[in-house]
Amino acid sequence: MATQGKVKELTGELMKNLSTLTKPRIDLIGLFILAIVQVTSVNLAKIALAMDTKK
Repeated sequence: MATQGKVKELTGELMKNLSTLTKPRIDLIGLFILAIVQVTSVNLAKIALAMDTKK
């Protein structure tokens, strides 16, 4: 899935720059940013639905 690839890219960038965060937190940040871009809204209910957490 294309979303997973983007999350992995964001994860790598965040891990290089924010070494104090754990991987699950970094994954959440990546999913959250991508969901905001997808729904073009900051409505948390819409963002939660857009976050593809199935692996």
